[in-house]
Amino acid sequence: MVHHENDQGASGNGPGTPVWLDEPTPKESEAARVWLAKHGIQVVTPARSLAVRIGARHTRRSGGSRFFRVYLVLFVVAMSAYFSLQFLPGVDEAEMYEGALGVFIVLALQLAQWITIRRRERHLPTVSRPQSQSVRQVLGGWYLAAAVITFGGGVALAVAMYVTTSARTYAWSWLVLLGMSAVAGAVVLADVLRAPARGEDEGSLAVDAVLRREDAYLLPPASFAVLVLFNLLVDDRQPVQFTNWLALYAGLAVVAQVIGWLTHAHARRHLPPAYYGTER
Repeated sequence: MVHHENDQGASGNGPGTPVWLDEPTPKESEAARVWLAKHGIQVVTPARSLAVRIGARHTRRSGGSRFFRVYLVLFVVAMSAYFSLQFLPGVDEAEMYEGALGVFIVLALQLAQWITIRRRERHLPTVSRPQSQSVRQVLGGWYLAAAVITFGGGVALAVAMYVTTSARTYAWSWLVLLGMSAVAGAVVLADVLRAPARGEDEGSLAVDAVLRREDAYLLPPASFAVLVLFNLLVDDRQPVQFTNWLALYAGLAVVAQVIGWLTHAHARRHLPPAYYGTER
């Protein structure tokens, strides 16, 4: 086991309380028990590694202060990089994409969650095996459709704005944000898809397969498309002739993402019979 001192966020205990990083906290164990029950497995005490892995994803305050530090750093870095563009020659900040702050909040929150989950899991002494699921099995067709609509459709609209209207600053600044979002999403997906399965038996491998599908939605593509609606509701920076196209774009992306979440990532799959913890 790995021992770490004075990390209140990792366990919920007070300062100075020893924390075993590969042991689940009570909140993590309870979150894992509830999650397993939703997937057809009734246990009183979930297996240690499963409690840590599931609890890290389904406990709101898992990671505690560490999560907030990671979020704050990511938010400040992204915001500073984007708003520094207003100092380029000929750039007027008032003409830039208005929903930038929302993009930074979503990016920082989701990336911080992904980072803290991976840090929480890294001390687990599980056996790594190559994962057997294909890209389509992990993501699902609707996820891929949402990604194509969000990034492919967004790029097409931004280029069309740049070429056909005078709102060129709005168009290229939106392209910059789409690019940042796509890079962040690609980093998360590469980790989700390429990571070896973590499990030492049939039960933990089955849980790994379900968690991998959930992890793909840590940074859902459509979350960046829906932020376009913010501009349409509170600002008029976007070219008026593109208003309906932008609303349709955001709507299609969100519908595809929601269907993918309900039918693929969040589907109530029953886990196969195996050891998942003690039943009494």
